[in-house]
Amino acid sequence: MDMEMIEAQPEGGFKRVVTPIPLLGEHDVLVQVKATGLNPIDGKQRTVIEKPKVLGFDAVGIVAQVGASVQAFQPGDRVFYSGDIARPGSLANYQLVREEIMALAPQNLTDVEAATIPLTFLTAYELLVDKFGLVAREGAATGQTLFIVNGAGAVGRVMTQLAKWMGMQVIATASTVESQNMVRANGADYVVNHYEDYLQELKENGWTDIPYIALLHEPNRHFAKVAELIAPFGHIGMIVAPDGPVDIGLVKNKSVSLDWEFMFVKASNELLMETQGAALALAAELSGADIITPYVGDVFAISDINSIEEVFIYMDNSETYGKAVIRRVD
Repeated sequence: MDMEMIEAQPEGGFKRVVTPIPLLGEHDVLVQVKATGLNPIDGKQRTVIEKPKVLGFDAVGIVAQVGASVQAFQPGDRVFYSGDIARPGSLANYQLVREEIMALAPQNLTDVEAATIPLTFLTAYELLVDKFGLVAREGAATGQTLFIVNGAGAVGRVMTQLAKWMGMQVIATASTVESQNMVRANGADYVVNHYEDYLQELKENGWTDIPYIALLHEPNRHFAKVAELIAPFGHIGMIVAPDGPVDIGLVKNKSVSLDWEFMFVKASNELLMETQGAALALAAELSGADIITPYVGDVFAISDINSIEEVFIYMDNSETYGKAVIRRVD
């Protein structure tokens, strides 16, 4: 049994590599990959790698083998996960993944549907729970308000669903009429256009001193407005780096906490990894109750390198909603 991987090359393009299955670490699980969900980080990694790298993080597959100390999973289990940025990804027939960062996949979802969930759910969950200090329990944050900049994005979408389950009032931004309607349908209580003067609109509707703000898009454009809306001792969470200087001093006199979220930190540093498995188990439970729903965009059934190249070119130029998913064809 060999491992067939598709490696992105530093000079561009992809290369098919076949190697023997490596030895499993004691906490490793060997997964036969069935579907890979693609995220913006896949495209970004492709442009900055200095050596060949197997991309693909979100995945659904079947457990083929387990390491000596693995107890939670056994061959035949269907699992989902978002992998480890420091290890080869899921654009392969088999992948090694630590047991702590995976969970049994939602039974009510197809492989393609389930592959859209892990990375965005973990990002939203860790921002709300690990960074904002909220409790991941139904109704536990009732009475609290969350403002999401970019509620139509993949992370904003699942964050809205999770926050509403936790009982929060959710205000979100979106740009087009289509995306605003989609954000409302997703559960947001109030939606504003993030390219218009939403600061004044929110103030006129009584929304000031908001305790939790997820700044998920263009920090440079929005930070000054967010600084006015945030409550004293509030939290501003970010997932994308600004493309220039941001005056964080604007929130100094409110004692605001600035929280960064990057969900690969736990696995790549082998810290608190079990919390990701637990979070994904919750995601599966909430998916079964139709509280967390998949976000499928374009689906590609591919089996060769040229098709992979075409998928990434398409992603670079596509403005469609939903996540691209690669369904493996053997």
